[in-house]
Amino acid sequence: MSESVEFAVWAPLPGRVRLQVDGAVHEMTRDDDGWWRAEVEAGPEADYGYLLDDNETPRPDPRSRRQP
Repeated sequence: MSESVEFAVWAPLPGRVRLQVDGAVHEMTRDDDGWWRAEVEAGPEADYGYLLDDNETPRPDPRSRRQP
């Protein structure tokens, strides 16, 4: 079962950060403190990562304990 989940990552240097969840890519919004956020539908076992700038290789969440 999926629900609306807020994903957030602190990345002050990239000019663009996108969220990849189970293969779908979502744009993220940056605040003035360097945090990027997106709210998307995701289940508890969702496979996700962050795409920095134009790199298409997802990076793991540095705060996550589960990194498949």
